[in-house]
Amino acid sequence: MLALLSEKRRAQKTAEAVRELILTEINEIKSRLSQIETSFNLALDGKLIEAAIYEEMALKSRYAYLLQLARENNIKN
Repeated sequence: MLALLSEKRRAQKTAEAVRELILTEINEIKSRLSQIETSFNLALDGKLIEAAIYEEMALKSRYAYLLQLARENNIKN
């Protein structure tokens, strides 16, 4: 019986750790997207503008993936 309770606590801690990780990454991506927008707006060189566009696309893709994970795990902010 004690082992069962211990296993349940471990599963709860793991679920909470996953939740915190997903929410932390979502918030970091939001911040990075804001930074990229600023970089894009200040860039004068075509290569820097292109780099900002590609980085924004990659971040948005990662953001969509994390939102999907959050939905699948019933994670709400």
